[in-house]
Amino acid sequence: AAVSASLRTKAQAHNITLLDLIVRLYDLTKRIPEDTTDESSNKNVISISGQDSSVAVIAQKQKAIQPALRNLESLVDLILGDYLAAAAKALEAVLARMHRENFSSGDPSSTQYVNISLDSDVADDREDVIESSAYMDTFGDAVSVLCREHLDKLPNQHTIVQRLRQRLLCRVIVLFLRNVCMIRPLDSKGRLRLVRDLTLFEEAILPLAPSCRQEKTDELANLFEELRSLRKLLMINPAYENENALKSYRELVYTKKTRLSSVLLLIFASAPPELRSPHDQLRMSPERFGEWMDKAENGKDPTNIALLDSGTRRNRSLEDAVCKLVTAELDRYMQRVSAKVKSQSTDQLSLASEYHLLRKLV
Repeated sequence: AAVSASLRTKAQAHNITLLDLIVRLYDLTKRIPEDTTDESSNKNVISISGQDSSVAVIAQKQKAIQPALRNLESLVDLILGDYLAAAAKALEAVLARMHRENFSSGDPSSTQYVNISLDSDVADDREDVIESSAYMDTFGDAVSVLCREHLDKLPNQHTIVQRLRQRLLCRVIVLFLRNVCMIRPLDSKGRLRLVRDLTLFEEAILPLAPSCRQEKTDELANLFEELRSLRKLLMINPAYENENALKSYRELVYTKKTRLSSVLLLIFASAPPELRSPHDQLRMSPERFGEWMDKAENGKDPTNIALLDSGTRRNRSLEDAVCKLVTAELDRYMQRVSAKVKSQSTDQLSLASEYHLLRKLV
């Protein structure tokens, strides 16, 4: 049953009751080796290996119950994985609204980059006076409803549920990163607004996986690092100080603080219309292009959070697929500009600064 920002249905309530029973059974099964072994009667008995016999018996029983535990984990993944994937889909629809908003004033003077140090008081002051976007207000409300009506009613004391909620958080971060990097056009004021949105996003998503406050998986830690890097990416203007921008991009990519695909997509934000973004090349909306990226990275649609590889940077398939699209567009752009120069009988070949940056990165 689809999860949306609404009261949960009877079917959803039934599934969560079933989920609670399964995780209780999992915990009881996990305790069988200790609960069924009498240590006192074996305390003076030593096994052939020199190990206390009760410890050896417990180890044997633990090995014996592993298949049953894996089957129970699979049931949890099946029920809760589908449930949380639907939740992620509902939040994705809210995040996609950012593409309906205007992040460029259309004023030529506003495209002049405002160089702000993100560690300075000036940056903080600028962020405070920038209003948040409408989609972010809606997103915060949607997360609150989702937690109150759905997530908080899960058997959250169990580590299996906590693990899957962290996977949900990973998925939502990936969706936010992708959508922000596909916004176009984007001027200096729009960049500042997105930096403000990023701060609000980080605050809004924490209730999705409360356990991450104490301990984050490696995947989740990497994605929070990418969020911090996105703030830096937004303050790099590819249209000016070309070599400095290139150096900054390479540093973020080579130190594995962000993905190359994120950098490439974001560079298109300030490029001229003749240089088409990857989703425009495929005649897709940003949301549909996100589905294309899922298939390129995972080989399937994200219909189950438990089965989704949502944050690893070791998977090169997505990066290679985006680079291939960008390279093809750069070649077409060069041909169009060259043809235009030839038709005008001039030797002056004027290429966008974003073209040169993209050429050096792919």
